[in-house]
Amino acid sequence: MSRMMRWGLLVLGLMMSLWSGSAKAEAQYGYQTATLAVSATARVNVSVNVPRIILLRVGASNTTIDTVTFSMTASIPATPTTATVGNNQNVNWDGTSVPTFSSGTSDLAAAAWTNVASATLSCSVAAFAPAGGPVNTALTATDVTPAGLTHPVCGYPGAGTPTAIAAFGVVKTSTFRYTLSGAGASTWAPGSYSTQVTYTASAP
Repeated sequence: MSRMMRWGLLVLGLMMSLWSGSAKAEAQYGYQTATLAVSATARVNVSVNVPRIILLRVGASNTTIDTVTFSMTASIPATPTTATVGNNQNVNWDGTSVPTFSSGTSDLAAAAWTNVASATLSCSVAAFAPAGGPVNTALTATDVTPAGLTHPVCGYPGAGTPTAIAAFGVVKTSTFRYTLSGAGASTWAPGSYSTQVTYTASAP
């Protein structure tokens, strides 16, 4: 076989391989020998792939993690008397009861959107650090203005009990309210403690 023929067969094989891998269009024709209506039809299949997406936001910032701060306030029995900054202040302490502590609440806006019908929201809370202060079960979070976005039951640690992000395709909002229980605070050592709540929106 000549070199010219070998090259020709190689080029032909390459063209056939390229042609076999390409999409093939439907072809028809119409033919009439008389003056009758004539037509030909060609069809094209259209395929659309829509990606899955979940959006989640908790807090005001989109670049940093929002911080919820609790400043514990002591109340001295028996009157009771709210402690204020200062030294050598008179107080009608009963001499037997320990102070109680409270901190109020803190709110953060939350929103979610997804196009997946089975999406859920879960949360977990890490242990407070350092040791000697509040336990993670003292921190609770609930929704006070849920518009389709219900706050899940947090796990300590772990996913807890997820809630559904209802009605996919629509923005769901809520206000998450955080509360730190002062129960047992009389046994906490003075200092600063921190933990982190992690929210996860997911779909199987």
